Amino acid sequence: MTHPALDPSTETGRAARWTIMALAAAQTLFWIYAIYHIVSHANPKGDGFELVAIMPMSFIFFGLALPAWMLAREGRKVGIAAILCLAGLLANALLWAEILSELAH
Repeated sequence: MTHPALDPSTETGRAARWTIMALAAAQTLFWIYAIYHIVSHANPKGDGFELVAIMPMSFIFFGLALPAWMLAREGRKVGIAAILCLAGLLANALLWAEILSELAH
């Protein structure tokens, strides 16, 4: 039996699903912005090693944000979707802080 807050048939469960999908969509937009930011701040005369930071951002998107959005959209395993979404938010915040410190001049 699931928790009432995560049951898709209740109003609270529907709100939880929409919240998870909104956070996953925000992470998608952040992923696109991060790629743009990294590419635009890469050293044009350098070796392009700054572009390696796109890979972990993509892992976070494809491994955490996208599955969370898909699970929430289908209404299955909303608790796991919430955990994946929050893990993606935390991973994005930590990685973004590291990327900004590396790209700072």
